[in-house]
Amino acid sequence: MDKLEILKKYWGYEEFRPLQPEIIQSVIDGKDTIALLPTGGGKSICYQIPALILKDGLTIVISPLLALMDDQVRILKERKIEASKLNSTMNARQIDNTKANIRAGKIKILYLSPEKFYSKDFIDFVKDIKLSLIAVDEAHCISAWGFDFRPSYLQIHQGIKQLAKVPIIALTATATKAVLADIKTYLNLDKANLFTKSFLRENIHFYVRHSERKYEELLYFSQKMKGSGIIYVNSRRETNKISDFLNQYRISASYFHAGLSVKEKRSVQERWINNEIKIIVCTNAFGMGIDKGDVQFVLHASPPTSLEAYYQEAGRAGRNGAPSFAIALYNSTDFDFALSNTLMKHSDVAELKSTYLSLCDFLNLATESGDYYQDFDLEEFVVQQEGSFRKIRSALKYLEKLKLIAFSNEQLDSCKIQVLNTDFDNIRQQPNGEILLKVIQLILRSYEGLFVGPVSIKLIDLSKKLEISSEQLKACLSELDRQNYISVYLVESQQQIRIVNGRQAKNRIKIDINQHQENLQRDLKRIDRIKEYFVSKECRQRIILNYFNEQLHQDCGKCDICLGAHIESFTSSEQRKFKSNILEKLKMGPIKMNSIIYSFSMNKHKRVINLLKEMAEEEIIIIEKNFIRLKN
Repeated sequence: MDKLEILKKYWGYEEFRPLQPEIIQSVIDGKDTIALLPTGGGKSICYQIPALILKDGLTIVISPLLALMDDQVRILKERKIEASKLNSTMNARQIDNTKANIRAGKIKILYLSPEKFYSKDFIDFVKDIKLSLIAVDEAHCISAWGFDFRPSYLQIHQGIKQLAKVPIIALTATATKAVLADIKTYLNLDKANLFTKSFLRENIHFYVRHSERKYEELLYFSQKMKGSGIIYVNSRRETNKISDFLNQYRISASYFHAGLSVKEKRSVQERWINNEIKIIVCTNAFGMGIDKGDVQFVLHASPPTSLEAYYQEAGRAGRNGAPSFAIALYNSTDFDFALSNTLMKHSDVAELKSTYLSLCDFLNLATESGDYYQDFDLEEFVVQQEGSFRKIRSALKYLEKLKLIAFSNEQLDSCKIQVLNTDFDNIRQQPNGEILLKVIQLILRSYEGLFVGPVSIKLIDLSKKLEISSEQLKACLSELDRQNYISVYLVESQQQIRIVNGRQAKNRIKIDINQHQENLQRDLKRIDRIKEYFVSKECRQRIILNYFNEQLHQDCGKCDICLGAHIESFTSSEQRKFKSNILEKLKMGPIKMNSIIYSFSMNKHKRVINLLKEMAEEEIIIIEKNFIRLKN
C-alpha cells in the first residue's frame, strides 16, 4: 500500500493535511527530516505512516512524557497497528515480553523516554535489532532556548551514534531560529530536509483582557462557550480552586496537574475527552499529545512563561477547523510576579552551590560517589532545608540545566518483591540455576518481611553485590517470577535524581557565571516578549507570527485588536436607549459593571465600557470597585 492507502485504512482520512505527504516521502526516501508543524498539524502521522511503509525494521519514538506514550500506544493499538512502549509503568515480565516481541519482529513502533533510549541496557539490547527510523518528538526540548528544555534530550545523540545509521525525523510545534539551530546541532541534522508549515491559525480568535476580577471573567466565558474548554493556570492550588468555583455554578469541571497519580490523571483526561466534563482546569502539565478536535476555547487565567508556551497551549483549540477562541487574562500584578519568579529561579552562585551540597548530604553521598539514579522526595528535601518550595525547586531545575544533576521519571532502580517459595532444588538443576540461586538468596539475606507482603528492593544495590548488570538482574527476577518463586510488583513511577559524575567537593563545583547570566537574560527576554503580546495594540496573530520569523501581510481581522479597531460607534439613538436602560436599572440599587458589559457580545465590550465611563464623567453615575450606582 502507498501512503494515502495507509492513511485511509488506519486513520479513515481521505486526504493528508498540508505538508504531511512531503514529510512522509522524505522519510521514506531515507532522508533525515525536520518537521515544524503547529499544534494540531498532525505531526505523529509523519513518522507513524513511514513506520508502516518501511516494513523491515523497528521505528523508535523518543517522547518526553509517560502519559503521552501511553496515549499514543493505546490509539495505535485501537487502529490495529503493532505498537508498544518501554517505561516505568511496566513490570519485569511486561518488559521481557515486549523485548521478545521486538526480537520476533511483532512490534513496528516503540515509544520510550530519552533516558531509556540512551541507557546502556537499552543500547545493548537494540544493537541487535534492525531499525528503520528514529523519531524525536517534541524536539524543541533539546534546546535551552526552548520553553520546555529537558537536559536529558541533550544525550539522545549519545545513543544514536552507537546504532546503525537510519533516518532521523525531529518534530516540534514551536521552534524559533535559535531552537531550530540547536535541533540541527545536537541531533547532527545540518543536512536534513526542513519542512515548515505556517503558524497562522485562521480559525482561532485571539483575545486578551485586562481584569482585576478574573474569576468573574472565567465564569462568563465558561458559561458563554458551548463546547469543551481548557483553562490554564500557573499553580496546582489554583486548578482545584477554579474547578470548585465553576462547579458551584453548575459548570462541569475538573482539575489536572503533575501532582496527581497516573490513575487520577488518566481518569480526568478520559472524562474530558469523552465530554463527561466540559472544562479541564490545569497547569502546563496537561495537553501535550492530546488529540481532541472539538475544543472550542482555551483560557489562560494568567500569562504563561513564554510566547512559545502560550501559542502551543492556545493551539489546542479548534483542531477540527471550527471557529474557536484563545482568551488570555492578566492583571496589574501578573508581570511583576513573573519577574520576581524568574529572578528567584536564577539563584545566585552561592545559593546554587549550597543547594547542591545539601542535596548530596540528603542523598547520603560521599565525595565522588552517586552517579546513578535514586528515588527522590522533593517535598521531604524542602522540609529538611526549611526553605521555600518554589525557590528550592527552581534551584534544582537550574542545577539540572548546568548538568550537575539529572532528574528522571523513569523508575530505573527499584521494584517490589514478595517471596512465594523457598524450595530451591529445581533452581539448582537449571542451566542458569547458579545465578538465579545467588539472586534469591541475596534478597532473603538483605530484606525482611518478604513473605508477609511486597518489599521495596533497590536493584542498583543488588546488581553491585552480585557484580552483574541491572539488565541481567531484571532478567533473573523475571525468570524467578515466571517460575513462581517470587512476585515482582510494579512500583508506580516517581521522581528520581542522580548527581552527574558523582559528588563534587565544594571547591570543585563549577558554575559558569557568564552562562548563568546569559540564562537569566534569556528568561527575562521571554517575559518581555509575552508582556509585549499582552499589552500591545497590534494584531495578535501578527505578533505571534513575527516571533516565529513569519510575516503576516495583513491583519487577521479576528482578534480583539482587529475587531476593536473596526467597531462602529453606537448611533445617537442607541446611546440614548443604552443610558436610559442603565438609569432605570440603577433605581433598584447598585449593580455590577461586569453584568452590564457581559450582556453584550464580546466585540462590543470596549464600546460599552467607554459609554459607562462617559456617564461617570458626566456625573450621572459613579463607578467604584466594579459597581455602578446613581450619583446622589
